[in-house]
Amino acid sequence: ARVMAEIVQIRQLGPELLPGTRDSNPDVGPPRRLVRWTRRAVAVGIAALVFAAAGLGVLTYQQRTELHQQEAQLASAVALTELLTATDVKVNSVASDGATGTVVASRQRNEAVFLSSGLPEVAADQTYQLWVISAAGPTSAGLLDLSEQGTTGPVLASDTGQAQSLAVTVEPAGGSEQPTTTPLLVVETSEFDPETDDD
Repeated sequence: ARVMAEIVQIRQLGPELLPGTRDSNPDVGPPRRLVRWTRRAVAVGIAALVFAAAGLGVLTYQQRTELHQQEAQLASAVALTELLTATDVKVNSVASDGATGTVVASRQRNEAVFLSSGLPEVAADQTYQLWVISAAGPTSAGLLDLSEQGTTGPVLASDTGQAQSLAVTVEPAGGSEQPTTTPLLVVETSEFDPETDDD
């Protein structure tokens, strides 16, 4: 009788939750499979956005590069047109070993355009380079792109008002700071000086 009386006064423990009870109750939360699928879907969506952003960046870069090239070509065409319409424009050509170099120059504009034809192909690790030769020495006017027909230009050179000639040499790919070979073509520009022009 005493034991039974004490049992009534002892606090009873609540029911023990067995493992898996929460997952088995549909009212507690979403199933684990649904959670895993949702996470995968979000990850795939993020990856797709990353690839889309990368592709858009590449496209934007290509468009900007093409725009800059078009602007450079337009600026070159405008400069060439202005040079050709200068009042003191002169033309001089020189032929050597089957190649011909032509210079169109204006002392007033301090510019000249060089064109050539008949130049032979060079090795893959070589290129043609144009030089403005003055009393101060040679100054690079840029590299020449040789077409399949053996022609180059037109290449616009600046600071030619005091030039003595324009010359073409074969240089290592990428060009040189100073000429390293004997010029294949040398077009004199001293004839453009009004003081020595007979016209």
